[in-house]
Amino acid sequence: MSKYSILPNDFESKAKKPPMSGISVKVKKLESLMRLSITDLHRSGVLSSDTPHSITIQYFGKPIGVMKLHACPNFLSVDYPNAIQSKAKPQHIILTRTKCNYGGFRTWFKCPDCKKKIAVLYWQNYFKCRKCTKLHYASQYKSEWDRLCVKAKKIRRDLEGSENMSQPFPDRPKGMHMATYFNRLVEYEVVASKAFSMLRLRS
Repeated sequence: MSKYSILPNDFESKAKKPPMSGISVKVKKLESLMRLSITDLHRSGVLSSDTPHSITIQYFGKPIGVMKLHACPNFLSVDYPNAIQSKAKPQHIILTRTKCNYGGFRTWFKCPDCKKKIAVLYWQNYFKCRKCTKLHYASQYKSEWDRLCVKAKKIRRDLEGSENMSQPFPDRPKGMHMATYFNRLVEYEVVASKAFSMLRLRS
């Protein structure tokens, strides 16, 4: 391991109480919503079949209902016979296609609200695009401190080293160009320095 390290030995213990992390608020995040992906439907054969497909809806690994999908020429019919909302009416999601550069077509959903072409829809009373749910990914709710630490630890993982930021910076992995390794080192120094500065402000 390289001897290079810009963080104190007690960084990890102090980091358990991150500075300026804000007030902990329970917020509904995008990951908590059921999603419908064009790619997944292609792989499972839903879009190329004339027969309805039944998909079990799971919540934290437990089945909570069934969703029936039936692909028609220009729309996808989504039915919820005994899903989350038993009174939910079938939804018809318009399908649109664009030409690919090397031939063939690519299929998209058309968001029921904003009418934009989209590859993934999320359930919020009915399926709609990410922007129309007005929700964000979990990472977007993290504080600046959290994002800096996540980025710094990812750099260390990419270099096959320990995530512990108080440990020496990892050596250059076998096969990695020296210029690439140096760039990751500089990037890590900037990110970790900012995290340490926030820690010192708290002390």
